[in-house]
Amino acid sequence: MFVAVSYSSVAAYSYDGINWTASTLPTSAGWQSVAYGNGMFVTVGCGLSSNQTAYSTDGINWTAGNTLPSAAQWRSVTYANGVFVTISTSRAAYSTDGINWTAGTMPSGSWYSVGGRY
Repeated sequence: MFVAVSYSSVAAYSYDGINWTASTLPTSAGWQSVAYGNGMFVTVGCGLSSNQTAYSTDGINWTAGNTLPSAAQWRSVTYANGVFVTISTSRAAYSTDGINWTAGTMPSGSWYSVGGRY
């Protein structure tokens, strides 16, 4: 299954990557990135003052997660080694369940994307 998120409150899912169906995110948070791991999809908000997260176990029905440790322009989220990690341009946060988040640290710079592997 593929899942995409939009800047507004719309998500989409596809079983073949060709035909897509719209679904609804819990709020309009400037959704930026989506990752899959531990049986769930997780997305993070990128709005100027966003600290929003959302999760879905089926990629169709979404629930608001707990807020990130601080408001920021959260850019990217990934999953590896049993941990979701998200970064903003200057911050990091991590979650083992995709719902509860803890602040991490980033070296100085302007960060835009994060990836992981097992």
